[in-house]
Amino acid sequence: MRLIILPGQAFVYDKVLDKYTVESFDQGQERETMNGVLHFNHATYSDIGQQLARKYGISFQADADVDLDFSGTIAHENLDQVLDKLTLTTSYRFFLESNTLIAHKK
Repeated sequence: MRLIILPGQAFVYDKVLDKYTVESFDQGQERETMNGVLHFNHATYSDIGQQLARKYGISFQADADVDLDFSGTIAHENLDQVLDKLTLTTSYRFFLESNTLIAHKK
């Protein structure tokens, strides 16, 4: 089987399901992410947690009780600054506990 992946596409393999997919992504946004810029467009807590975990090497667990819809851009800031911005602009207080992202309703 031959698979062709075009610019703006990624090969994603799921070990658990032993299945692969080809998914599209925004090349410009991915390039900015690689350069330290995070973009959020109506992001959920899960979306935010995944991006922060990827960039800052922290852990996070999805929490269905955190109802969040966040839009914004965060560029070249340390993790404490990011958590402060999220706390100031949402109805949740963001902090780390044992290197794990936590969000509690204010």
